[in-house]
Amino acid sequence: MASLWLTASSLVTGTGLRTAAFGANPIWVSRALAVGLLFTAWLYWTRELRARWALIAGIVLFAGLFASGSRGPLIGAVTGIAVLIIASNAKKSRKFLMVVGSAVAAFGLLRLPFFQESRIIALATGEIADDTTRRSMWEESLIVLQENPLGVGYGNWNLAVSGLKYHNYPHNLFLEVFVEQGIIIGSGLILIVAGVLIAILRRSRKSTAALGIAAWLVTEIVNVSVSGDLNARTFFFVLTLAALTATWPPTQSDSKAKLSTPATASHHLQADLPS
Repeated sequence: MASLWLTASSLVTGTGLRTAAFGANPIWVSRALAVGLLFTAWLYWTRELRARWALIAGIVLFAGLFASGSRGPLIGAVTGIAVLIIASNAKKSRKFLMVVGSAVAAFGLLRLPFFQESRIIALATGEIADDTTRRSMWEESLIVLQENPLGVGYGNWNLAVSGLKYHNYPHNLFLEVFVEQGIIIGSGLILIVAGVLIAILRRSRKSTAALGIAAWLVTEIVNVSVSGDLNARTFFFVLTLAALTATWPPTQSDSKAKLSTPATASHHLQADLPS
């Protein structure tokens, strides 16, 4: 409900290529909407939300997300939903219907005149030049990493790169860790994230709650890979949540979720959450 209210406020009060409610940062607004869209799909997938309400909520949230003009959260949400569909135990026919239905709804929505002025449309059609600053950040970061494999020190990224003094981080959490802390700590972070992701995906075969958290983690990984830094509190929260969920002792009813009826899905959902 909070995401829906945020979407409505953004669409009504927002102006220009990037809409955001209450004058907030469009990236943070779009990330919040992306999570709302992801868990709308999850609630439908677990049969806790009827198809028509999921469709209405999904269209509204997608509209707000697209109108925000932020590509990273949009890609993150789509990737997370893809993981939700692929990693679930649902029948292939249901997976196919959800993919096709989502694609048709999104395509029809983007044909509306309102969205033709979106920043994402403008970037895709070449009406505005693509932002090359982020690419420069990453290229400069790789050069600094080659010259300083043990890192330049915490918080020193903007001092080490050349020509980018107005930016404090490279808009990629993993790259920032590698440059500032070195390849040893950077590699350790990659291994931790990969290990937690594999563990939560394995647990998601038997747990609908774990399935939602796995999809959320993938969404956050995408977000911090294109626009995130060490202050990405949501990412580390979700990473910790996924690690705890993946290692939580199995319960008696922590069995394979067939999602055959609403009652079955509700039973599994309640059993998956620690008491």
